[in-house]
Amino acid sequence: MREYIWHFLHGSETVDPIANSMRERILQTPDRVSGVGTTYYISSVNGNDNNDGKSPRTALCSPEQIAGLPLKPGDTVLFERGSEFRMTQGILLTSGVNYGAYGVGEKPQFIGSARDYGKSGCWTPYKQQHLWQMTYDYAQPGQIIVNDGELVGNRLFDLQALQQDGDYYFDKKGCIIYLYSDTDPNTYEHMEISCGGNGFGGKDIHDVIVENLYLKHFGCHGIGLWMADHVTVRDCVFRWIGGDVQRPETDDITRLGNAVEFYDTSNNITVENNWIYQVYDTGITFQGTQGPFTNIQLKSNLIEYCIMSIEYWCANKAQEIQAVFEDNILRYANYGWGTLPDRIARGGQLWSGWQHTIPNKRIDIEVKNNIFDCSYAYVFSCPWKRPEVCEQTYTFEGNSYYMRDRIGAKGGFGVDINQAFFFGPDAVRSQANNQKELETAVRAVDPNAKEIRWLD
Repeated sequence: MREYIWHFLHGSETVDPIANSMRERILQTPDRVSGVGTTYYISSVNGNDNNDGKSPRTALCSPEQIAGLPLKPGDTVLFERGSEFRMTQGILLTSGVNYGAYGVGEKPQFIGSARDYGKSGCWTPYKQQHLWQMTYDYAQPGQIIVNDGELVGNRLFDLQALQQDGDYYFDKKGCIIYLYSDTDPNTYEHMEISCGGNGFGGKDIHDVIVENLYLKHFGCHGIGLWMADHVTVRDCVFRWIGGDVQRPETDDITRLGNAVEFYDTSNNITVENNWIYQVYDTGITFQGTQGPFTNIQLKSNLIEYCIMSIEYWCANKAQEIQAVFEDNILRYANYGWGTLPDRIARGGQLWSGWQHTIPNKRIDIEVKNNIFDCSYAYVFSCPWKRPEVCEQTYTFEGNSYYMRDRIGAKGGFGVDINQAFFFGPDAVRSQANNQKELETAVRAVDPNAKEIRWLD
C-alpha cells in the first residue's frame, strides 16, 4: 500500500501545541446560533420525516426535507449533534436563515458519500490482474478515501493508465469505476466515494450564519456560495473536500474543490474558527470574474494539507478587494492529497490569482498574527505594485514563519518565499535554503515578523 507524507509529516514543535489547542477548541465550540422566527430540528438519531420538525421531540430525519420547509428570514435550522447525514445532493441555503447544531456530543456530520463502501461486497474482479470494478450511479467519483487517508484514490482518465495501488478511472458512459488495488477492496474497513457537488450552496445569499457543522467527502465545495453578503461560517470542520472534474461533459482534466468558496461579488464575509483538513484545492477562497470583495474577515482558522490555504483573485479591472487575514494557522500547503501523485510545487499558504498588476485595482489586504508552517510550495504568491501607483496596499504585522527542506523531495528546498511580488515595474523573487536566507526573504515582505525559523 502507498505511504503518504501526511502520516509522518511534522512542522515546528512550537506550532504543534498551538494547533492542537486550536483544533480542540473548534471541536468543542458551544452552540450560539439562534433566530427570531421558527426553529426547525433535524436528527438522524431521533427524527422522523413524518414529524413537523418544530421541536427536538418532533424532529425531521432527512436534510432533504429542508427544501420543503417554508423558511423565512429569521428562521433557524438546527441539526442534532451525533447525527450522521449521508447526502447525494447538496443543501441550498436560504437568505435570512441561520444553520447550526443542538443537543450534546460531536458536531452533526454531513457526508457526501452515499454509503460506506468498506466491506460492501460491491467490487468484482476485472479481467486484468489487480483491477476491480463497481457500478456507480452518481454524477462522478471525485474522490475515493480509504480508512480516512490510509489509501487515497488517484483519479486517472485512461483505463490503461491504472498501474498502482489506488489508481482509479471512471467510465462515465458505462457508469463504472475501475480501481487498481493490490488487495481485495471489499476487505477495506471503510471506503468513502464522493457523489459530486457541494455540501451547502446557493446564489445571492445574504444574512446567513453556518455554525458547528462537520462536512466531509464532498466532491466540489464544502460550502460554495455565488454572490453573498453578510454571511458567516464559523466553528465548522471540513475534511476530505474536492476532487470533482469541473466540466465533466467537455473537460476530463481540470479538477476543483474548496472547503469554503465565495464566488463573484461578496461583501461582509466572516470565516472564523474552522478546522480545514485535506482539501483538494483551497481551504478558503473568494474569487471570480467580478467584484467587489469588501470586508472579508478570515480569522482564527486552522488550515492543513491544502494546495492553497487561502486564495483570492478577481478578473475585473475595476475590482476592489478589502480583506483581513488574522490569527490563522496555515500548515503543510501542497503536502495533501490534492497534489497526488506527482506533488508538483504549486499553490502555497497565501495565493493571489492573476491580473492583480493591472492599474486602478484597489486592493487593501491586512495579514496579521498568522502562523505559516512548512509549505511544500510558496509561502506567498501575491503580486502588487506600490500603493502610490495603483492604490494597492498590503499590511503585514506579527506573523510567524517556519520552513524546512521539502519532505519527500530530492535535494534542497529552494522555496520561493515571495513568488512574484511586484514593486513598481520589477518583480522580486526570493528563495531560501537556510536561516539567513529565510530571514532575508521574509523581511523583504514582512519587516516586522514575530518569528522566522528554518527547521533542520
